[in-house]
Amino acid sequence: MKLKTPLILASLVAAFGVSSAMAQFAPIKVNGEEISVATQQTLAAAALSTMEDAHSVLMDPKKGQAFEEDARTVAIEQALMSQYARKMGYDKDPKVKKSLELLRNHTLAKTYLSDYVAKHPITPDDIAKAYDKIKADYGDREVRLRHIFVANDVVANELMADLKAGRPFAEVAMKHSIDKKSAPKGGLLDWSSPKIYEPAIQTEIAKLKPGQTTQPFKTNEGYEIIRLEGEREAKDFPKLDKETQQYLYRRLTDERLNQYALTFAPQDKAIDQMEMDAILAKRAIKEGFDKRSDFLTAYKSQEAAFLMEVAIDKALEANPITDKAIETDYAQGVSAYGKREVKLRQIIVKDPKLAQALLERVQKGEDFAKLARENSVDKATVEKGGLTDWIPEGQFVSSLRATVSDLKPGQIAKTLITTRMGHHIVKLEEARQPKGFATLDEAREQIRAKLAARRIAALIEEQKAAAKIEMEKAPATAFGPQGQPAVKGTDLKPVPNFVKPAAKP
Repeated sequence: MKLKTPLILASLVAAFGVSSAMAQFAPIKVNGEEISVATQQTLAAAALSTMEDAHSVLMDPKKGQAFEEDARTVAIEQALMSQYARKMGYDKDPKVKKSLELLRNHTLAKTYLSDYVAKHPITPDDIAKAYDKIKADYGDREVRLRHIFVANDVVANELMADLKAGRPFAEVAMKHSIDKKSAPKGGLLDWSSPKIYEPAIQTEIAKLKPGQTTQPFKTNEGYEIIRLEGEREAKDFPKLDKETQQYLYRRLTDERLNQYALTFAPQDKAIDQMEMDAILAKRAIKEGFDKRSDFLTAYKSQEAAFLMEVAIDKALEANPITDKAIETDYAQGVSAYGKREVKLRQIIVKDPKLAQALLERVQKGEDFAKLARENSVDKATVEKGGLTDWIPEGQFVSSLRATVSDLKPGQIAKTLITTRMGHHIVKLEEARQPKGFATLDEAREQIRAKLAARRIAALIEEQKAAAKIEMEKAPATAFGPQGQPAVKGTDLKPVPNFVKPAAKP
């Protein structure tokens, strides 16, 4: 049986070097219910551990302060909406109660595993050994291949005959290979270890010298013809830098948690995650984990988040987004976008007398583009003779929109148009039906989601307006005046896969 246990928050926090000291919070009371500092820190740590730009948040005082404020806002909104869910009796619904039971089990299981990994941490020696093993598996040789991949041997043999007759390999691959990723590049594959490929392919590669081509051969998924373009010493394998160490820490921690969890699983049958959670939760309760503050903080936060989702779902069920509302919003969007997209040629100058003189000159037939290059102050279009890109009419300021909407292609506006940029002499070069605007059917679900988000935001604001929210003054932010964080280990960029996945050549 193979069971994947999710990497728990505590191990993520440890892997990223983020601690509860990374942000400064103070208790908050929402309608008399306290949101503890620990709860706010848990929310912040969970959010930070999933952010691609976590490093910049830790290092930039302004971003750090905004992040702390966002964490407080989320905590308050979750508390308000979970209170609303209870007031409406949603927590008494049998399905909701069952979900809360499963959530409690899952949180207990994560807390139990978190305690194990804290007592049995991954060491630098573990990381070094894992790195050496993966590096050895990768090998010291990289190859660059071209390949033709087809479904059956008949086609493969026909294409081999074409190659023997002198037809270029890249041309055959581009036209006939069914590998959509490499075919447009003439079947070319990037440099990689030959060990990323299945054994049959590795065997054939080993027989080749640069420039040589295999005979057609069978693989697990079809038939291949491979040409070895080049070989070299391995260069693409990553160094054991901080990024790689962090990746290996997370990977090894995940594996250790898996192995530990599986020691409690029955050996005679496969079980799913919910069953595994229940087994671990039972052990956790037996050992008193349900009384521990780390469990209580984590569960309270997750329970509030879940009840907030329930409240949102119930609110939308009771007052669904109708087709009429979607169509009305779409019509408003079309109106704001405009009925046409246009390309203008325009001259913009600051002096009204010069503008009038230029208008008269273009009306008499002088070269509009030449006058634009010589006189316009519009840096975006002056080098192009005043020519704009395609612009929706709805994006123009009202005075320009009113004038342009009456023009036909080739026409010059009879009067100057004044905006904050200056005085415009305008010619409509081209017009077309909007191409950048989705149809109603294409936009329907996006509009539904937008309207639902507005409705939920209004419900949350309604709860806030009626609530009593008391916030103590928080200590000074942990993000220092020079951007120095109150934690170690700030290299938090996402780490790419350590070894490329096995792939069809």
